[in-house]
Amino acid sequence: MKKTRKLWLLPLILSACILLLSFFAGQVQSSFGQVTVRDIQYVNSDGALQRGLLYIPDTATSQSPAPAIVCCHGNNNTAEMQDLNAIELSRRGYVVLAVDSYRQGLSGTPEDESAAIGEGAYAALQYIGSLPFVDTDNIGMVGHSKGAMGLTLAAQAAWTAHESDSSVIVPKAIAPAGVLMLGMDDTTPFLTAPINMCVINADHDEFLGNIYPTLKGKDFNTLPIVRTVFGFTPEYDVWYETGNDQPLDRNGAISAGKEGTLKCIVEADTTHPGLHFSTDVTSRIVDFFDITLRDGAQTIAPDQQIWYWKQISTGIALLLFVCLPIAFGRLLLNTGFFQKIVVKEPSSYSVIRTSK
Repeated sequence: MKKTRKLWLLPLILSACILLLSFFAGQVQSSFGQVTVRDIQYVNSDGALQRGLLYIPDTATSQSPAPAIVCCHGNNNTAEMQDLNAIELSRRGYVVLAVDSYRQGLSGTPEDESAAIGEGAYAALQYIGSLPFVDTDNIGMVGHSKGAMGLTLAAQAAWTAHESDSSVIVPKAIAPAGVLMLGMDDTTPFLTAPINMCVINADHDEFLGNIYPTLKGKDFNTLPIVRTVFGFTPEYDVWYETGNDQPLDRNGAISAGKEGTLKCIVEADTTHPGLHFSTDVTSRIVDFFDITLRDGAQTIAPDQQIWYWKQISTGIALLLFVCLPIAFGRLLLNTGFFQKIVVKEPSSYSVIRTSK
């Protein structure tokens, strides 16, 4: 009996630790109560059921609308893969909508797939623009890989549609990360609209080698499509105005951001999936949106980040959860009910003896 009581201790400790770590992760996600996080589902403009995580800062109200960001994940992922952007932007006062793309996560399929743009990115942009606490003149989009490609297509389509329908929401700035599969051998610009853009490239992106075996990740800025978009071969981590190869200082970047002509490529010393877990990339994304959507104003310094504590705490909780069935199973085997199935291991039927 005493042994059974002692065996209760480990499962209880593990369960308590899992609950505490999960609670802490939730606190980080909500910026310790300063942001309301809602797991929502809605029928979007494509007629599809779309699921998303909506982050609403306490400072965003219908009387004081806040700038907003749409976050788009890559292939075979869900909205949670944009946690780093969603957490850091929302704690700085941005309304954030991180969505599941079509046929992934809990999102469905559009009624007419041929008319759907960006795997739900366009529809998510229109949805966030309908919220009363969002400043529709200052909306941005950020995404990774396939999501980056989708949001770029959505931004261009929104601008084109807006010319004939002023009610269509158009992003003021976009930050596509790891966007390598969008016709890189083509010289036709994939974004001609006056929309600010910060392209984020991973130096060790494994997909670039699949497209151009002779090129390395650092050569991304030399691709024909990049030269076409910028009008020249841009340097990394430098602000430019569209078509002008003269670098801009921060004040110049703010001015270009107001006109929708700010362009840059950020270089990250990481891999394609590593873009999900880079504090440096997150800093550049925050700074880019502060420049383009807030005229350079900052609420929290871009390098002051907390998102990784959610990843750490949930990672530890997952490991403890794996250990929990082992500890609980050992406890059950020492109870009277299960003792009947516990038998001493039988002796081997054959024994091999050697000179050793």
